[in-house]
Amino acid sequence: AAVVTFRAPGRSLGTTAVTAEYLRRVATVGWTARRAGRFDAAVAASHFLPDAAALAAVRAARRAVFVYHLVPADRPPGIRTRVARDGERLALAWLRRTADLVFVANGETARALTGWRSVTRTAVGIETAGFQAVPRPANPSYAAAFVGRLVPTKRPQDLVRAFAVIRNALPNARFAVIGTGPEAEPARALARTLHVEDGIDWLGFTDEAEKRRVLADSATMVFPSVEEGWGIAVCEALAAGTPVVAYDLPVFREVFPAGVVHAPTGDAEHLGRAALDLIRDPERRDATARAGRKAVADYDLDVVAARELAALLPDARPSTARTTLPR
Repeated sequence: AAVVTFRAPGRSLGTTAVTAEYLRRVATVGWTARRAGRFDAAVAASHFLPDAAALAAVRAARRAVFVYHLVPADRPPGIRTRVARDGERLALAWLRRTADLVFVANGETARALTGWRSVTRTAVGIETAGFQAVPRPANPSYAAAFVGRLVPTKRPQDLVRAFAVIRNALPNARFAVIGTGPEAEPARALARTLHVEDGIDWLGFTDEAEKRRVLADSATMVFPSVEEGWGIAVCEALAAGTPVVAYDLPVFREVFPAGVVHAPTGDAEHLGRAALDLIRDPERRDATARAGRKAVADYDLDVVAARELAALLPDARPSTARTTLPR
């Protein structure tokens, strides 16, 4: 296998520079893939243009690509959105000619790719046993937690507003935020304005063990994202036995039939009240958590990998070995 690593620039780049850098990466991965030799199968991790170029260039008997989700139609307009859409359009045209198999994570993406040679439903997959192994205390330290990038589509400020609803009813409630990003400081500023900053532990990036511990030590996970292709953080919380309160995205109803309480998208107060109702009702919370944990059993990494391998190499003999991930 050949791996090409790109170091992110230390400064913000303008649109022209970003486009030039993107095209440079397309050329680099294409050249590297072409020189890598011959393979029985090649899999691109995404449908982004550099991955499409690599898949088109590599010499393999069978080629597959994972299309997580497409650029949403309602994404705010702008130069970067236009560049993203143009790049996606080119990548998809490239992949349609070269990919023998397309893995998709949700029905919306599957419908968008109707007519392609072979579209197969799959999941991102997590190591469920690692989350289930962490003991859950009888009285969680955190009323709610969040795991994810602090970027506009995750709505970190709605997260703070939802927590303010909980804190107004439960003055001693605490909240854990795992992750960082450009919206971290605006969210912290809002927390100060709403006088709830003292109840929030901004944990930034954590290692895997700490993330699992925090999820297990939280009564709920509040997740106000407005754009998801699947929902890795939601799956991790459910595997940890933590029910999720999230905005009502169609993909969540499709992928997670249990364990998620839905709130109208954009209504942070409703989001907070829904979480508060779960926190105050331990029996309902535990029942929701049990149903959620059961619902994500099929998303175990080994189960997902076995299904994908069977689709990718249908003539291969199944292996009884389990995948072992570094802790």
